[in-house]
This record gives sequence, structure tokens and C-alpha cells, in this order.
Amino acid sequence: MKSVLGLLALVCIFTLSCRSSSTSTSVPAQNFTGTPIQAIELSSARMIALKTVSFTLAHEDGASTELFPGIQMDRIEGRVQLPDSFDISVDGTFALPGGLGSYVNIGLVVVADQAFMSNPLTGEWNPIRLSPRPIVADQICFPFPLNPGNFNFSTGNVCYPSLLEPNPVPLITLPFSFVDLGQTLGDLIGSVQEPAFSGTDEVDGVLSSRVKGTVRSESLGTLIPPASPGQEVDVELWIGQPQSFLKRVRIEGRILAADDPEVVRVLSIQGFDQPVEISLP
Repeated sequence: MKSVLGLLALVCIFTLSCRSSSTSTSVPAQNFTGTPIQAIELSSARMIALKTVSFTLAHEDGASTELFPGIQMDRIEGRVQLPDSFDISVDGTFALPGGLGSYVNIGLVVVADQAFMSNPLTGEWNPIRLSPRPIVADQICFPFPLNPGNFNFSTGNVCYPSLLEPNPVPLITLPFSFVDLGQTLGDLIGSVQEPAFSGTDEVDGVLSSRVKGTVRSESLGTLIPPASPGQEVDVELWIGQPQSFLKRVRIEGRILAADDPEVVRVLSIQGFDQPVEISLP
């Protein structure tokens, strides 16, 4: 039953099936004309100044992340129009009896304070409200979409603040936040501790310096609001040259309480300041 509720309650965005869609090729190491700290400072400033960007988010080695009981989110592709609009497509797997799984896809569009999510069963777009914090225990949660003739008071991430509202709109918490993604990535880059150059790769045809370091899990809170505090996470950045755009981030280690200790997430970034139009369905 939890699996069914998880599927019907689908909401959010979470990652990932396998590998980043961008490509990289190792090339002979070349010296960046500056220090690692200078490299990340330049890249941080470039990302903060962005107006539009696109991205993919995935796991390495076939890993995935539980979104709801019985539902693993595998991959996200998205476009962002800064500061407050984005659309994403989420691929995931719904667990079936006998160890089988069924593919599901969810779309989400956010424009300022309006948001719509597609029903994974019908494809129909439904209005939602985004919660900036985890759902609290006293809210009433239902399968998605709400069926007034079949109330279900089990916990979940699609919740209605009040049964007294006419045509209540579900309140949803997302495990990732893509609002103001440029600022978020700029802050993430700037929080890297003990950065050091680790090589040079070609990423999507762009020569990119690799910078390794660590971040505290708290520093990921704007990108991953449910991040568990007190964890040290290994990160590797690919900074394209000469523009200093962040091309890729590899994050290794537990961020969420349910994560495997060695989970690896890869965020690939493209389409810097390319024309993007985000509109509600």
C-alpha cells in the first residue's frame, strides 16, 4: 500500500539513474593561471551572474534515491530562468511485487509563486503549492490526485493543510530546490574547503580544470533542503576555461539520512545564458 501511495503521491524531484548526460575526455594536465581558490572564486561569481541555465542530475553506478516508499527517482533534466522559474522532467522507478519495477515520469513547472505537476498516471497537469520546509506531522496527506471518496490519512509528501478549503491544492516538499540556481551553485562553489587542482578534462568540448575539495552537508542546504547536518562530503568541480563556468559537480557521500554512505550524484550544467522561456501548462 505504501508503494501505491508513493506512486500516486508523486511530487518532487529527485534523481537519478546512472550517469551524467554530458561527456568528458581526459586531456594532458595544463596549468591554470591562478590558484585553486582563485579558480573557484571566479567560477562562483560567473554562476551567480547567470540569467538562464540547463542541467541534468544523475547518480553514478546505477544508484537512485528514494522519493517515497516504493519509488526511486533516477534522473532529472531541467531548465532554469533565474531567479524563480524552472521546468524539470523526472525519471523514476515504481517498485512492483516480485522485485519488479515500472518506469514513471513526472513533470514540474514553477513560475514565480505558481507551480504545476503532471500526474504520472494520466499526464494531466495539476496545480500544487511548494512548501519551503518538510511536511509537518499534523497535516493531512492523501494520494495524488485527491479522491474525496477515498480519504487516506497515511503520511506522505502530498498534503492538504485543511479539509475546509474548497478544492484544496496539495502542498508539496521537494528534496531539491532549483529556485535561484545560479546563486545556489555560486554559494556551493564558494563553500569548498581545501580546494586543490586534480587535473584537466574536456567536458562537452570545453577544456575544464578539475578542482577537488570537501563541503559540509549544511552548505548543500539551498540545493538539497533536507540535507542532514554534520556530514563532510567530497566534491569535485569541473570549471570550464576560459569563461570559468561550472560545467559539472560530482558529490560523493551521504547527504540525506537515507543515503548510502558512498552514493555519488553528478550535476551537469549547460546552456549558460541561452534563451529559455518557461511557461505554465
